[in-house]
Amino acid sequence: MIRFNNTVLKTGNRHGLPFVTSPEEISRMENFNSVSGVGQIVTGVGGRTITLDAFLVDLSFNSSSKVYEYQAKELKPLINQVGNLEVDPVISGQQKIILKNCTLKNWTPIPQPGQRAAVPMPDIINYQGGALNSRVGPGAYYLEVIFTFYQLLVE
Repeated sequence: MIRFNNTVLKTGNRHGLPFVTSPEEISRMENFNSVSGVGQIVTGVGGRTITLDAFLVDLSFNSSSKVYEYQAKELKPLINQVGNLEVDPVISGQQKIILKNCTLKNWTPIPQPGQRAAVPMPDIINYQGGALNSRVGPGAYYLEVIFTFYQLLVE
């Protein structure tokens, strides 16, 4: 399960682990008057980018339009909010990951093999709750996305 800013994202526990980049160094290149060359001012460490591969999937997605509606009504308002990103383990024995001071920047739909553009696809298996429960007939749709977060590194 993925939870951001106390909102559970509808991923049906079908997600990977967060990919956390190294912190950005905040620096600025300057050309000072009467000085030959360029100087660099280093002010410290900023934040870092976090990406997370997930499937938007839920039994309430009974058509492709429901997946688009979820993105517009429930995900879009989370953009630029600051909160904790919590990722529950998919495999038993893994630790829950909690990343503080994160901002949701965007999500990018990923085309499936054979698709020219990423569009919701019919889902034939129900992985709700992290376990294979039953086959789901026509009506459940999914969309693979990559979420991009930015984490402020503050003490």
